[in-house]
Amino acid sequence: MLRTAIAGCRIGAVILMVAVIQLLSGGISSHARADEATHLACNDFPPLKIEHPGKNGLPGSDVDLLRELFHRANLPLRITYLPWKRAFAAAQEGSVDGLCSCSYAADRANDFFFSDAIGWVSVGIFTLDASSTTSPRVSDLDSLKVAAMAGRTVGVVGGYALEGDIDSRGIARELATDDTRALDMLIRGRYDYLYSYRAPIEFLAKYPPPNQPRSPRLAYQEVSSNPYYLCLSRKIARNANMLAPLNAALVEMRKDGTIDRILDRYR
Repeated sequence: MLRTAIAGCRIGAVILMVAVIQLLSGGISSHARADEATHLACNDFPPLKIEHPGKNGLPGSDVDLLRELFHRANLPLRITYLPWKRAFAAAQEGSVDGLCSCSYAADRANDFFFSDAIGWVSVGIFTLDASSTTSPRVSDLDSLKVAAMAGRTVGVVGGYALEGDIDSRGIARELATDDTRALDMLIRGRYDYLYSYRAPIEFLAKYPPPNQPRSPRLAYQEVSSNPYYLCLSRKIARNANMLAPLNAALVEMRKDGTIDRILDRYR
């Protein structure tokens, strides 16, 4: 009887000890999750986000801005590069905390918290300068639709909000996997028009990647200029509380000229 009671006490003590260890481990684990770096997915989008920096080591104006922004908000940051569609899907499902940047679209508000604007981007229509006198001249999406109906080929990068702009107007288009491919299709005459963001196309034309022919002079017609944002996934609860300190740091960076100094390095 006595031995049984002692054994029972020992077993109870072991169970209690295991329970305490599990409780402490859970507490430590939860604390680690709270302190874990915010994991953002970037797509290569020079000069805003540069996956493989050149000799100058510049990582892109958005990456510089985000690193300073999170530093001021006292939040650790981790960045991973993915193709746009994979980056968007990962943030949408909560596999990462968010996207380094994205433009606003009503259907995205169900999946993302949007910071205050971190920048503005010009959107427009590219043609090869040599063909601009022979192709139907376009100045907006309505005239682009007329050109497409006349048999001209319109290209756009798949997955960008710009694809929705084109589709909502019923413009026949061909999709490119990324900006590099889109510019290559324009240079090779596969696209008559490329509807795109201005900054990455002009950067790629100026600094072409290996095996891409050097771009002839491009003609560009701006259609709109739009803000873009840091986009945090709604699937991750802590993200709702991150917006206030990040937006406060963003205001501070505008006031003290930090954002202008960052942009000056890329002009």
